Amino acid sequence: GLVGSEMCIRDRPTVLTATVSAMRAHGLLILKGHVIETLTHINRVVFDKTGTLTYGKPKVTDVRIFNDVDSEADILAVAAALEQGSSHPIARAFSEYLGLYKAEDRHITTGAGVQGQILYKGQLGAYRLGKPSFVVGEDLSLPAAGQWVLLGREGKAVAWIGLSDSLRQSAPLAVDRLQKQNITVNIASGDNTQIVSQVAAELGGIDYRAAI
Repeated sequence: GLVGSEMCIRDRPTVLTATVSAMRAHGLLILKGHVIETLTHINRVVFDKTGTLTYGKPKVTDVRIFNDVDSEADILAVAAALEQGSSHPIARAFSEYLGLYKAEDRHITTGAGVQGQILYKGQLGAYRLGKPSFVVGEDLSLPAAGQWVLLGREGKAVAWIGLSDSLRQSAPLAVDRLQKQNITVNIASGDNTQIVSQVAAELGGIDYRAAI
């Protein structure tokens, strides 16, 4: 028994290394080895939404323009120019619309949106894409349920852009298995309350925090 215990202690680094490698192969990133030893004491798991519970590959589903001047193609091209080079999953939704315009002096405000200068039809203007409070300085009612970002020009709303990101097929099963082990599951997301509450409902009505 004593020899066995000594071997376990001596082999501990090897066991941890092997375990971390196996978990990484399954998409789990462990930053510190001691985390593995505390897994049995977990009583709450908090998931991010985009790219974790969902695939993180949003698609443009709707464009609602505030005027009769701008076309849908132009709106999406301007949004693509603002999002170009961004690592945020939302940027992927606009990648296919790149090329028509280029944004200068781009600046990202974490949790709010992106802004930049764009030469649009011969006129240089200040554009913003993101949450209404960031784009026009006030909260606006969303045009419908779902995920929406607002495009603005010179502080005025130009268009709503609707996005959709599918729930991972494995997400409901993962949540169910955790709950069966008496582990509380929550969502914490920077997205608006409507879209986060929808995902929470699809996962059985779990608790969530949105717009954080």
